[in-house]
Amino acid sequence: MSISLSFVRSAAAAHILARSSVIALAVAAAPAAFAQDSADAAEAPAAADIVVTGSRIARRDFSSDSPITTVGQDAIKNTGQLTLDKSLSQLPQFGLGENSTQTGYNTSGQASVNMRGLGTFRNLVLLDGRRMQPSNIQQVVDLNTIPTALIESIEVITGGASAVYGSDAIAGVVNVRTKQKFEGLKLDAQYGITEQGDGATSDISLTAGTNFAGGRGNVVVSGSYSHRDTINYQSRSFFRKNEGGTDLRLPTGVYAPGSNRPSQAALDALFAQYGVAAGSVVPASGISFNDDGTLFSASNGVFNYRGSQGGLLYSTGNQVNNLNTFLTLQSPLERYSAFGRATFDITDSVTAFAEANYSRYDTTILVEPGNASLSIPVNNAFIPADLQALLASRADPNANLTLEKRFYEAGPRVTERRLDMLQVTAGLRGKLSGLDGSWEIYGSHGRTKIDERSPGSVLKTSLASLINAADGGQSICAGGYNPFGVNPLSAECYAYLVASPERAVELEQDVIEANLQGRLFALPGGDARFAVGAAYRRNSYSSQPDAILSAGNVVGVPFTSASEGESNVKEGYVELFLPLIADKPFIHRLEASFGYRYSDYNLAGGVHTYKAEGNWQPVESFRIRGGYARAVRAPSVGELFVAPSGSTPGLGRVTNGQGDPCHGANPIHSGPNAAAIRALCVAQGVPDALVDGFVNLQDDSNATSVGNLGLKPEKADTFTLGATFNPRSSSPWLSGLALSVDYYDIRLKGAIGVVSSLQSVQKCFNLDGSNPNYAADNFFCANIERDPTTGRIENVLQPTLNLGGYKTRGIDFQVDYRLGLDALGASDRSSIGLNSVVTYLDSFKVQTTPGGSWAEYAGTVGGTSTSQPGSLPKWKAVTTLDYRAESFTLGGRWRFIDSMKAAARATNPASTTPGVPSYSLFDLFGELRVTPDYTLRAGINNLANKQPLVLNGVIGTTEASTYDVIGRSFYVALSAKF
Repeated sequence: MSISLSFVRSAAAAHILARSSVIALAVAAAPAAFAQDSADAAEAPAAADIVVTGSRIARRDFSSDSPITTVGQDAIKNTGQLTLDKSLSQLPQFGLGENSTQTGYNTSGQASVNMRGLGTFRNLVLLDGRRMQPSNIQQVVDLNTIPTALIESIEVITGGASAVYGSDAIAGVVNVRTKQKFEGLKLDAQYGITEQGDGATSDISLTAGTNFAGGRGNVVVSGSYSHRDTINYQSRSFFRKNEGGTDLRLPTGVYAPGSNRPSQAALDALFAQYGVAAGSVVPASGISFNDDGTLFSASNGVFNYRGSQGGLLYSTGNQVNNLNTFLTLQSPLERYSAFGRATFDITDSVTAFAEANYSRYDTTILVEPGNASLSIPVNNAFIPADLQALLASRADPNANLTLEKRFYEAGPRVTERRLDMLQVTAGLRGKLSGLDGSWEIYGSHGRTKIDERSPGSVLKTSLASLINAADGGQSICAGGYNPFGVNPLSAECYAYLVASPERAVELEQDVIEANLQGRLFALPGGDARFAVGAAYRRNSYSSQPDAILSAGNVVGVPFTSASEGESNVKEGYVELFLPLIADKPFIHRLEASFGYRYSDYNLAGGVHTYKAEGNWQPVESFRIRGGYARAVRAPSVGELFVAPSGSTPGLGRVTNGQGDPCHGANPIHSGPNAAAIRALCVAQGVPDALVDGFVNLQDDSNATSVGNLGLKPEKADTFTLGATFNPRSSSPWLSGLALSVDYYDIRLKGAIGVVSSLQSVQKCFNLDGSNPNYAADNFFCANIERDPTTGRIENVLQPTLNLGGYKTRGIDFQVDYRLGLDALGASDRSSIGLNSVVTYLDSFKVQTTPGGSWAEYAGTVGGTSTSQPGSLPKWKAVTTLDYRAESFTLGGRWRFIDSMKAAARATNPASTTPGVPSYSLFDLFGELRVTPDYTLRAGINNLANKQPLVLNGVIGTTEASTYDVIGRSFYVALSAKF
């Protein structure tokens, strides 16, 4: 197992490194499944040259100067996970990527990795050292498209690698290596299910390969089918405790009085009929409808509430909330994939190769029905008589009434996605005996097509026609539409009101690349070697929504404009390896390597990336290595070209110091700056008559995002320093030991990103010092648009810009140990092994705008939907202990996540949002090798059925990518080779 080490730039960092290395050996926590080949493990004698991720130079006795984690095929299988992202995410180096348990609105159903929490688009995913076809407009690779049956191993390096691979390799590189020249026929099958009998997963693959032409050629093909069932939100007791949404947009509808309120006398008279004491229901209360036609107060105290109406509502005693009845915990998946490769040795030194990778999968995202604020004329035929009495008591009795409505009658919001991905690669490679080197030239073309369909979409224009008709729409469709309560729609009205809009997205990538590497001259430590190369890459993008989506004509679904664009880059690079000294006192080996790449982007201009690394072995068993790298990420086609498009991001809850700062219940109103905050609310558009005691229960807002052709590439500086220890001992007690410690420091500036609505709202109101004068023309305040009548946030502009940056540093520890039991007098064919990976995150700072303040997110828990970096525990670890005999293996895995405070406190130190304690999961796995060609595997994940932790103090809410929302699950698998 091998891991690399990172670089420290200060004495303070060195002190942390020394102190923490002792802690690491004590804690010893990491995935048995994830063998990280120690740097020196790669030094075993080999007949052929070796190429390791992070360098283009091949050489014998290769040892990497960069931190490398190698994940073997058995390690992946022993996690029992259907998709690759779920296996890799157990490594402490990874933050929150897209996955099967990210199921809320705006999720994609795709699978990705997020190294160091810097974003899924700041790490590069390769297949056999070559770029893969991206699957979204951020040019992120969907791991669902990787041919898992042919995976030999996965190499993960930490830190910048743009000098070697080009754009995107800021946080690191994930290189998936496949089996080469496979022969035979192999069947792999796996089935999994949860303890509650749902969420079943199944996967079956068949791989066949053969040599031909006397061994000069090889053909391998592999096909697989995968299926994953959905898991319903209400199926788990943890989520059944959730008290529901707090924004008063109920399926029954809520009359929101606003400033034109009913009189207290009218309220008292009405609710007296229900046996409610006078003065209990106040004019500001939201009023909703029981299923018997009577009214109840839904806020400012709950009175005359007569039941949940089929489990749709939940009363807290002070307010009635809508429950999640359609949301899912696990998104369904049906996937077909195929991979084929052919190689042929044209001569002894020239080989032709071609390969094709195809994947098609379907997934469905299911969320609660859409909602809207309806302006309904007072002559609407369906207004209940009791409500009519209240409306007549208003100062303006003829004004329209506002009804907050969630459209339960239309069913859930559904997004059905089909992704088709095809990538074809072909080229030539050969050997150069004069240089003791090799060359390769290849071309690749890829295409991703994503078709989306959204049944259950309520049309705004149809809705307006129905509610504005004096007869409630009965002349438009049979029965019309009654929004007061939950009333079924006739088939005719459903067809008139509900549609299935569609959108088609297509991405293409073309790559042409040529590489040459070999020997230069002799140095005291060995042969100096080099690599040079040139590349061209083109990416294009097209998004074509139908007329319904383009017009924004769907309730609860933001508008999406058509967009398209294309970018390209021409690149050249050089890499140099210098073995300076070898076999001298205190210098068993001293090496240095350098790299440089120039990239010319047609839109973003030219950029330079480079690296310098060193490797010193005082003795054979101990190595110190580190380096510096400048990395870049060019703007994606989506960031450049996406047309104005809407979304509905969350703002958080007012009771936690989030939400709308103008809401009277927000804690900031009780502070010393309450007067300045009030004045800013009025200046923004909250009516002066409403500002005192202003109520805005929306915990989300409409937002508009747009691309920017003026974006420049991000730039990052990565420093690494580390050490490995592999005792060269004949003692069985020491020969299987490998230790490593890695320090990394990544500093990113000019980060491309969207100023989220949450950031604009919080920074406008100076929650982190961004607007100390509470100026209405502040940059963040200018992004916020309010309704001048109600004062509510109507839209927040989310511009795409080169913003501030990220600064993160931490330490990775690894302990790998295997002891043959012959040392204890037992069989020499049995052993016990301990594999531990521990990560300590010392700091993770985010700067939203250049020159702005830095927010410290290390040790915080949260999602990524509001432009936060996600959960970033200080300590994260995975440890595996196994017993291996000749015919079977038994093992256990411990996954540990440190306690964390709420992410809201990073930008608002006064926030009262609670954090979470530490969290541990335990897994069991086993393998029975019936014969060398037949293997059975089985396992139990989350053995103790540990429940997820409560996020932000909201019962029944968690971070589904950080904590296990599924519960105890089981899997069995078979591998057979014929």
